[in-house]
Amino acid sequence: MIKCFSYLLLLTLSLPLFAQSKMELKVEKHLLAQDTSKAIKQLNKYISKHDQEVSLYLMRAKIKIERGDLDPAMADLNTFCSLQPNCGEASFLKGQIRYLQGDYSGCLTHFDAAVGSKFEEQALVYKGLAYMWLYQSTHAQQTFDKALEKHPQ
Repeated sequence: MIKCFSYLLLLTLSLPLFAQSKMELKVEKHLLAQDTSKAIKQLNKYISKHDQEVSLYLMRAKIKIERGDLDPAMADLNTFCSLQPNCGEASFLKGQIRYLQGDYSGCLTHFDAAVGSKFEEQALVYKGLAYMWLYQSTHAQQTFDKALEKHPQ
């Protein structure tokens, strides 16, 4: 089930990968070859040399989520947020991790933190789903209504 939700996560977040640097090109090469182990090793190497480069933590967290390594991904997201005050995407991903782990109450805080970011609509949808799992149908309906307000169609 976690694998199914990870694919949903990747589809939700599927954005074209545009390399910003030579190091990111190497990581993307491993990802295109579907070798996440080598991609993680490459990122670990870069992070050990450039531990203040916030984008590396976010990239590594996404790969770990795809692999189902949710707790290590959460650690990377926490590091990202400690280095980058504007962490809307990371907050959204933290919420998804908690949701995938069945922590429906715990995910709500993270989804709330993603409100106001470009991931707000997605966060609201997941928040509504979490409320459904918590049998709070009124909150779920209100949250879904907010998500629909954000969607122009």
